[in-house]
Amino acid sequence: MSALFSKSCKYGFQAVLYLATQESVRPLRLKDIASALHLPYDFLSKIFQKLSRGGIVRSQKGQHGGFVLARSAETITLNDIVVAIDGVDSHNQCVLGFPGCSDLQSCSAHSYWKAILQIVAQMLNEKNVADLSRGIEAKIALLNPAPRKRAKPDTLSVMKRQPQTQQ
Repeated sequence: MSALFSKSCKYGFQAVLYLATQESVRPLRLKDIASALHLPYDFLSKIFQKLSRGGIVRSQKGQHGGFVLARSAETITLNDIVVAIDGVDSHNQCVLGFPGCSDLQSCSAHSYWKAILQIVAQMLNEKNVADLSRGIEAKIALLNPAPRKRAKPDTLSVMKRQPQTQQ
């Protein structure tokens, strides 16, 4: 699946899904999103500019400002995110990299790739952010495991380590 989407698009998916899970909390600062997802802040900043221009997210100014989804998660499809970040023609390029590959002048992989892209396009248009944000908390938790508490030594092991005095 990694060949289908740019790194920007993958990060955009993650950030938008994360925003959807945090909607009830408050607007989120970009720094906090980048930290929670372990994504590079500067790169994510450029992605959020595209998402904002594409009507996916909007920023709120002020002391309690940050980013929120621009519309409900149910109305944002994955294709909306792809178009906002990578553009409308992002999946119309030849899989082998040949310029001008089309139905009229196709490469040897064109018919196979076209069939795959039709399935992917259908999924991108059918699935919305609300669908995919359900259960994403578990994945995010894997990125940010709770800090381990140091075990307190039990009494028995402490007693074993203490030198015994002779009577």
